[in-house]
Amino acid sequence: MGLVTIDPIRLVKRHHRILIVSVILGAILGAGAHFVILRFSPRYTASVLLESKGAQYDVKNLVPLAQGVEELQRFMGTQVAIMMSRPTIEKAVNDPSVIATDWAKQFVRGSGYQPEDALRQATNDLSARNVGGTNLLRLSMTYKNPQDTAVIANAVSRIYLSEVKADSNRELN
Repeated sequence: MGLVTIDPIRLVKRHHRILIVSVILGAILGAGAHFVILRFSPRYTASVLLESKGAQYDVKNLVPLAQGVEELQRFMGTQVAIMMSRPTIEKAVNDPSVIATDWAKQFVRGSGYQPEDALRQATNDLSARNVGGTNLLRLSMTYKNPQDTAVIANAVSRIYLSEVKADSNRELN
C-alpha cells in the first residue's frame, strides 16, 4: 500500500477542456457581475484641486526662500498630511453642510449623529495626494451619491484652507 503520486501535467492534459471552459465561464460571469454591481451600486468621485505655492518667504525676516525639489516634496507631503489629519476631517464631519447629507444619515443612531463613526468612514472615503511634479494637491471623496461627495470634499478643502490661513497668521504674529 504505497503512496500514489499525482502527476500535474497528466491532470492538465486530461482535463484541459474543462479548465479552459471554466476559465472562460469564470471571466464572463466575473465581468457580468462587475457591470451589474456598477449599474445598481455606482460610486462617484468628487475631486478638489488646490495649488500650493510652498514656503516662499521666511516670515520672520521677510526674505525669499530658496526651495529645491526635495524641500517642495516634503512641504507638499506635509500639506497632504494636514489635509487628511484627524482634526481636519473631524471638523469636516461636524460641519452643518456635511451633517445635512444623506452620507451623514447613515451615522444617525438612537442617540443622534455619531461623529466618531462618520470620522472613521470619511477617513476611508477620502484620499489626498500631491499631483506628481506639480504644486497641486488633489483631494478626492468617493461615495454613491454625487452631491454628497461634492459637499464633503468641499467641506474638507474649506477647513484645510482655513487651517493653513490660521497657521500663516500665527507665524506672522
